[in-house]
Formats: sequence, structure tokens, C-alpha cells
Amino acid sequence: MYKLYLFDYDGTLADTNEIVNLSLITAVKRCLNKDITKTQLIPILGKVIEDQMAYFCKEKTQELVECYKECYRNNQDKMTRLFPGAVETISQLKSRGSKLGIVSSKGRRGINHGLNMFNIAHMFDIIVAAREVQFSKPHPQPILKALEQAAVKPEEAVMIGDSPHDILSGKRAGVKTVAVSWTQFPMEQIKELNPDFIIDRMEDILEL
Repeated sequence: MYKLYLFDYDGTLADTNEIVNLSLITAVKRCLNKDITKTQLIPILGKVIEDQMAYFCKEKTQELVECYKECYRNNQDKMTRLFPGAVETISQLKSRGSKLGIVSSKGRRGINHGLNMFNIAHMFDIIVAAREVQFSKPHPQPILKALEQAAVKPEEAVMIGDSPHDILSGKRAGVKTVAVSWTQFPMEQIKELNPDFIIDRMEDILEL
């Protein structure tokens, strides 16, 4: 058991895969009149939205961001759900006395909306969101900030995520790392980073 469990939000705790993909594809189509596939999105998944959009066109980054946000806001409530076992798992972790946190490249407003929608915001002690640190994942700074806020040592914490950015950030911060198998990234890419654990169900976290 760990004193602090840190979760990525998109694609790890919340199943936002389809809405994120839809919003990215829609933004590129509307602003650049360009058709892209889900496979083409893999290199940018897990990054902050500004970096994602700059990947397609630096000159139109802000326009792309606004288009993305509009599509996301219009669809988030009907297209977002928690992954199976999420509520039960975090409830048990809290009952054991562990602290819980979110470390995400998503903005705080979006994270709060999702957590409140599923009535689990009160379960999380710490949130480190996009633009609240100078460097985003895979830099260790977001996780180091969470550790500082929780007053927990790296060896007492674990980072749970679906992307290479989560695993790299965790390793660089000195915490244990957990990769979830329900990732959109190729598992071979995840395994190459040697996460400490790979889980197939959310409830597997309780056995670590």
C-alpha cells in the first residue's frame, strides 16, 4: 500500500478517449480543412492542448484550441464516463487512509467538471493540472509538485497512467509507475519504458 496514489485523468481514470479524438479531428477539419485519423493522433495524446494543436499548425494554434474546446464542451457530458471499477477502487483507497491526487495535462476546469459530474471530487486531495507548473509531463515537475503538496516521499507514492508521458514523468520523479492496459498507445511502446506494474483492471491497484 502507498501513502499517495496519483492518477492521470484522460484515458486512465475517465474514459474520454472518444471525445478527445472527436474534438481533435473536428478542430483540424474545421480550421485547416484537413482530414486526419485516430492513428495520426497518437503522437500528441497526453500533451497539453496548445502543444497538440501546434503540432498541426503553429500559426493557427489558438484558433484550433478554441475549436477543440467548443467541440469538447458540447459533448463532454454525454461522451465521458469513468472506467469500470474506478469509483470502487478510489473509495477503498481512501478508506485505507491513502491520499489521492490527479496529475494531468488537462486544464483544472475540465478536470473539476468531470470529477463533479461523477460526484468524486471530494475523494481527491490534490490536483496538479495543465499550466499550474512550468513543465508538463513527461517532465517530473507535476509529480514532484504533488508530492510536495501531499508531504509524501517519492518511494511512498505511485503514478498511474495510460501514456508514455505518465510513466516517464513518474520514473523521473522517483515514484513507482503503473501502466493501464486500456491505453490508446501501443502496449509495446509502454512496455519499452519498463513501468513497475501493468494492470488490466482498475481494481488491480488495490493489490499493489
